[in-house]
Amino acid sequence: MSTVRLRQDVQAVCWLSLAVMFCAAIVGCSWLRTAVNRHQAEADRLVEQARDAQAKGDAELAVSLLSKAADVNPDDAEIPNQLADVLLAQGRKDDAVAPLRNALEKTPNDATGHARLARLLFDLERFGEAEQSIDVALELDPKLTNALLLKSQLAERNHNDQQALEVCHRVLAAEPENAEAQLRIAGIHLRSSQPDRAAPLLRAICQSTQATAAQKADAYWSLGISYGQQRRWADAASALAAACKNREKVSADEWYRLAYAYFLADDDERASAALSRAFALEPAHAASLAMAEALHATSFRQPIVPVEYAPPQIPRPAGW
Repeated sequence: MSTVRLRQDVQAVCWLSLAVMFCAAIVGCSWLRTAVNRHQAEADRLVEQARDAQAKGDAELAVSLLSKAADVNPDDAEIPNQLADVLLAQGRKDDAVAPLRNALEKTPNDATGHARLARLLFDLERFGEAEQSIDVALELDPKLTNALLLKSQLAERNHNDQQALEVCHRVLAAEPENAEAQLRIAGIHLRSSQPDRAAPLLRAICQSTQATAAQKADAYWSLGISYGQQRRWADAASALAAACKNREKVSADEWYRLAYAYFLADDDERASAALSRAFALEPAHAASLAMAEALHATSFRQPIVPVEYAPPQIPRPAGW
């Protein structure tokens, strides 16, 4: 009888222990949920304060608040992304790398995030790291357009024009009117002295309803260079002039290129006007000074001159 009673007492103790452990687990889980919710609420409060600080122009405070929020809630990938946004808005590109990497540690399958990091590393001229990040992005999403375009840039930088062309054509297979891909392909053709292959792409961009104003300006400029390579000087001048009208900034060298095209198109008046714009930016611009001297020398404009004649002392722009 004592043995049975002992066995019952042991079972009772075991059940009591399990009950205590179960209750402790419930209490523990409840405490953990409360702690997590408290941390989330604190992080949300700091993020909101950071938004207010940024709206008031206090970027340093915003950075400080977001850094604290990231410490409070280290599992939230959005907070380091927001921190990177603020740092980039301040021009602190080097400092933005760490939070972007931090975010990707939490979301390693974020192809867009890897592409974003790659672009930043490329801008910082950390090309090896950029290539590693872009390869990860394309492994996750082989059709990610901005990743493909950056891949083509890296290929061009590595003097691998064939790979750059292949990647750009992958973009065009999915987006036939992608202006950036068309511009890159045209640029490669121009460097290879194949203006007849570049020109159709560039004319398509100039007439596209999807291309931005900046892309159209770049297309007109490249089209002018294409026509210059074909010695179609009047067409070259017209395209370059259209580009200058739509560019926010035009350098002295670029005004000189336009003047050169006008000069060989026998349009001295417009050549002089373009030179004036070059001199306004650089009064001692050597190539422009040489052309100005040529324009004032009547011996260079004889009734009969060789086709495409230019005085030897007038520098020919690169690519022509």
